[in-house]
Amino acid sequence: MTLLNISLCLPELDIVALCQKQSIVVITKRFMVPDKSFALLPCRDLPDSMTLENLYQPHALAQFKAAVPDNSGLTKLTHWAQCFFCQQLVDESAIATLGDRIIWPAAALMDYLASGDRLFLSFLRVYELPTAIEPKTQPSSEQLYRFVPLPGYIESSTHKPVFSDADFSTAKETLLQPASPEPNLSDLDKDSDDSNQTPESLPEIKENILDSSDWASKIAEIGNSSDGHTFEKLVRKGLMALGFSNSQNNAAMSLDPTATGGAGGLDFYADQPYPIVGECKATSTETVRSNATAQLIVLGMRHLSNAYQDCIKLVVAAGNITTHAHRIAEEHSINVIRPETLQALVELQLKYENYSVDIHDLKFYLERPPFSIATDDQVKAFIQECEKEIGKREWYLQQRRQIMGTVQELSNQPIHRSRTAFTAVEIRAHHNAKYEPCVTDEAMQDMLTELSSPLCGNLARRNLPGESERFSFVKDIPGE
Repeated sequence: MTLLNISLCLPELDIVALCQKQSIVVITKRFMVPDKSFALLPCRDLPDSMTLENLYQPHALAQFKAAVPDNSGLTKLTHWAQCFFCQQLVDESAIATLGDRIIWPAAALMDYLASGDRLFLSFLRVYELPTAIEPKTQPSSEQLYRFVPLPGYIESSTHKPVFSDADFSTAKETLLQPASPEPNLSDLDKDSDDSNQTPESLPEIKENILDSSDWASKIAEIGNSSDGHTFEKLVRKGLMALGFSNSQNNAAMSLDPTATGGAGGLDFYADQPYPIVGECKATSTETVRSNATAQLIVLGMRHLSNAYQDCIKLVVAAGNITTHAHRIAEEHSINVIRPETLQALVELQLKYENYSVDIHDLKFYLERPPFSIATDDQVKAFIQECEKEIGKREWYLQQRRQIMGTVQELSNQPIHRSRTAFTAVEIRAHHNAKYEPCVTDEAMQDMLTELSSPLCGNLARRNLPGESERFSFVKDIPGE
């Protein structure tokens, strides 16, 4: 029995495809650690720019739509899933190679890549829930391809898998099969490592501390000083690093680190990907009085009017909060966190930019009680969860890198002369002689299949008549 407290929100027809054995993969916006378990939350609401006709392959759409003839009422959670394997799609050639093996047109996925968003393909083992569950509210298009917390725990089991073990292995093998013609093993020494990609830089700032490479490490230090002006700038830059942005051209409600709200202006405001507004209070030697929380309410209502009520409210303050300020924060849904907590969040994002902090997940901790200073512990708990996920991912990638190294070492051994391709049994034996934990032949075969798939391209694979399947090195898994 597995207890689930989180769901993955997907288009309803994606889940239909999973349950009808038409697919074993889903699209997500972040890396999914293998073995992660979650319920499947169907969503009928699509973004304005997306239609069913351009989202799915024509031959599959009619079949999927027929499976949900009644679109009235709320959708239900009927299945749960466990991630088996996850790979980021960064190469249009890999998407083109998949072709008709997936339910989405290659053009749709390439348009998604062209928009600048990250794209991950996750392989799922899907199981039926013992009882269908009706969500309290219908999910929205903003939640698509993201994890959504459940209001409580639900029980699940593996008694009713959609695919048997054998059928799932066959489906996975079919999807990961290299495109024909297979590459010539003698030409597989070319490394197409794309690890030099860098995230978009933040706006250039002409202040020494904001322009330094270690600016994030100064958030707590400045927050515990009397320099409130610089602290506000650091908080703004930190929020931008986390992924917040502001489309308003208004100095009084800005997120620009090169400016500040000034007298009568908000300390920070972002409207994307969700609205968040707040105040910054530097110095640890003074208490945070009620004027800090009251000021946020007054200025928020002045500049944002009715839109203020839909904002996440946040005060970043170093000092202890007074009883009156604490009561106002609780009554008006205002979160209060310390500069050290914001710094930890920002530093985690900057260190593991591709896979660390998802601010949509962070929203869950900021939009519901308890508020006030209790939020600081909640955000710290969120950071710990992020670090656990990162640790699992790092172990997962390290194991794959060890396999890459094993194949290279075998190629360099004099006993093998000029041979560069090896069987799964040879690679497993050499790997287990050097690394722990040891892996089985079956686990090694699965990992080699993943690494030689069109999605990864780290190994080449060939299977000539009368010979065992052999694998050779192409390129290593890039580091952070």
